[in-house]
Amino acid sequence: MPPMPTSSITDRPEHELLLCCARTQLAPETAERICALAGRQLDWEYLFQLASRHKLSPLLCWQLKTVAAELIPPSVHEQLRTWLSATSRRNLQLAAELLQLLQLFHEHDISAIPYKGAVLAETVYGNLALREFVDLDVLVRKRDVLAARDLLIARGYQPFVQLDASQENAYLDYQCEHVLSDERRDLMVEIQWRVVPDYFSFPFDYEGLWRRIETATLCQRPIVTLSPEDTLLLLCVHGSKHLWARLGWICDVAEAVRHFQPRLNWPLLEQRAMHSGSQRMLYLGLFLAHDLLQAELPPEVRQQVCADVALKSLAQQVYARLWTKAEEQDEAANFFEHSFFHLKAKERWRDRLRFCFRVLSTATIEDWSPKNGGRLPAFSVHARRFVRLGRKYLPQFLRLLFKRAA
Repeated sequence: MPPMPTSSITDRPEHELLLCCARTQLAPETAERICALAGRQLDWEYLFQLASRHKLSPLLCWQLKTVAAELIPPSVHEQLRTWLSATSRRNLQLAAELLQLLQLFHEHDISAIPYKGAVLAETVYGNLALREFVDLDVLVRKRDVLAARDLLIARGYQPFVQLDASQENAYLDYQCEHVLSDERRDLMVEIQWRVVPDYFSFPFDYEGLWRRIETATLCQRPIVTLSPEDTLLLLCVHGSKHLWARLGWICDVAEAVRHFQPRLNWPLLEQRAMHSGSQRMLYLGLFLAHDLLQAELPPEVRQQVCADVALKSLAQQVYARLWTKAEEQDEAANFFEHSFFHLKAKERWRDRLRFCFRVLSTATIEDWSPKNGGRLPAFSVHARRFVRLGRKYLPQFLRLLFKRAA
């Protein structure tokens, strides 16, 4: 599986430079390419905007300062220094809050696993300052969600959505997270009991996940973390859920492969993916990490990845959207494109059928909103979602069909 020529997915030097910098360790030829690109006439403002959108500003700043400091303008050099310093301070603030929340949960007998964010930065990237994150993701068991939420509210956080008791029960059954924010301290926490909503049809063994947890350190404090196999699989499922719209999510997979490679149990990982119907999503994440960021995969894994003929088509969809801003994309086209992408990313027909049914009937935050009648009984919210989607997207869908048929 040779890497795709960079010219086929980049049409600007800024794109290629961001790809070259999106890694913690550089091969000699990659470092040389960064120097060659940094010495050209670049639109630095566009590059910084691009890095910010893809959550890669720390890595871009780090690699440019490390290998090409003498080639960039002084004003750019100063901006890189400022960004790295600001990211480091912010990440330390978030990590400190995360440790306090984990201690709070522990004191109230709530088991919690920090997920992505600060833990991934320190354990996989090897430096808390090199991965940009804006919120704190914490996995808890479903039975502990409301207790954890109430503890956060007592700490000053406010939930994004207000639900009554019956709606809360339905929400716990169908959704995957409660989002709370503390605007005074500019903090946001996601309490998760699944990594994707129920409609996504990802029958993962979450109880098994809790039995497989390991220990790690964050800011020299002991914490629990996911096993390497669970970490990599869930990163690939999360990226597929969002159509890999951020290069930072692909970078997470590439860095996880690099970091865990010496002890990663590849047969166990593939078996776990197969049992949860997520083998194609795993392979897609690995394909993107190898193709764009040259993540090294074992020969037998590369062979398995190449054997899935649907992957290149899915990857082309990712590449076609990679440099496009979300606000520049048509909302109706996005809804159908996302849905068809998710269907194609599933290898089992039963998961595809479940997805189709559930995506039409499962209530989202928007459906629970009071402006959409969210105070109606839970069963009414699910029925009304089907009607709301029809009104919102059917006319646009028909226009798209007629436009393409013309």
